[in-house]
Amino acid sequence: MAADGAVTVSVVMKDMRFEPSVIEVEPGTHVIIEAKNADSMPHDLVFENDLSTDLLPRDKSATLDLGVIEANLDGWCSVSGHRAAGMTLTIEVTGGE
Repeated sequence: MAADGAVTVSVVMKDMRFEPSVIEVEPGTHVIIEAKNADSMPHDLVFENDLSTDLLPRDKSATLDLGVIEANLDGWCSVSGHRAAGMTLTIEVTGGE
C-alpha cells in the first residue's frame, strides 16, 4: 500500500481474460491498475466510469488510476467481441465495517 493509501494491482491481459478478473477492496480504497498485455493480440481495459487504458500491443503496459472506489466497478476489453467472450474485470467492494 502506498503512503497515500493507494493500492496498486497488477492485471495481466492474456487468453481473452484479465488476471485477476475480480479485485476485492474495502470501500474508500484508492485503486491503481498496472495493466500488461501478455497476449498476441491488442487489448485495452475500459471501466464503466469512462476511465480506460490505450489499446496495448503485446508486452506493453499502462497505469490506470481509478481514484477512490466506493462501489463495485465493472471493466472490460473494448475490442469487438472480447467483452462477450468473457474478457471482463470487476472491482468488488467488500466489508469495510
